[in-house]
Amino acid sequence: MASIPCIAFVAEEEAAILADTVSPLLNRSLAAANLEFSVETASDVECVLAAGDGTIRIVSLLPFVVSPGGSWSEVESRLHEAFEHLAGSGDPIFILTVLRNVADRHLPASQEILLRIRRLNLLATELSRRFGAIVVDLDRHLADIGGRSLETDYRLHGARAAQVAGHEIALTIVSNGLDAFVPFEAQDEARTALEAERPAVQHSSALSPSDFIALGRGRNRQRVKINTDAVQEHHAYWLIKQLLNRRMSLREAVNRFNGAIQRRGLRESVHLLSVAIRQSIGRKHAT
Repeated sequence: MASIPCIAFVAEEEAAILADTVSPLLNRSLAAANLEFSVETASDVECVLAAGDGTIRIVSLLPFVVSPGGSWSEVESRLHEAFEHLAGSGDPIFILTVLRNVADRHLPASQEILLRIRRLNLLATELSRRFGAIVVDLDRHLADIGGRSLETDYRLHGARAAQVAGHEIALTIVSNGLDAFVPFEAQDEARTALEAERPAVQHSSALSPSDFIALGRGRNRQRVKINTDAVQEHHAYWLIKQLLNRRMSLREAVNRFNGAIQRRGLRESVHLLSVAIRQSIGRKHAT
């Protein structure tokens, strides 16, 4: 049985989710293709950078909340540098956002944690746009259900949170990260198998609070919607940039586009491609 290698820099609870939930889900869904998902946890981002070619790479933003490791500017700079190097590998890169749910929000320490989480989640969108990282938006997905319903907070304690978060991670990997390992037909079969195992949940509302970020204070306070649906457009732009910079062959780019058509349909795939081309032309003229 062939192995699909994966290395992940994640927090302690997320490591348990990868081992106990994500790996079993992927192994069951990929069994028909005679493939096994093998995940290794890394002690830091540098270990993810040093992984061998052909390795799925996962970086969670949660470790930068529980163990900040410096000022915000230092963390931001470190992540930009890390993802720039990761983009050069050509391997699938996944970035996990952080659930914005903190107990005792009125406490000063809790407010600091919330601010760090908001900054990190916004940074995830920027890293996706610039370097083609695929966002696993746990913040949005879990907030649709609600931290209270899941009996968890940003640290993802609890069996229910692990089940829901693990399924979202597994489904995103199958949908976006297996082109180099699995034929498209097998990916579709695996995705169908995962959908059948989707946890039954009650969403808290049609519009998630995680879609908004509060800016300003007092009468000047505003709630601004953030567009996390643009992740696929950012990824399409990254593919074009890789092709233009000769980091990817034309054949590989065509194969990935054909895969996108099979997964998302011709109309949506052409739309994403056209948006990415306009972004590329616009950025070229801007420079």
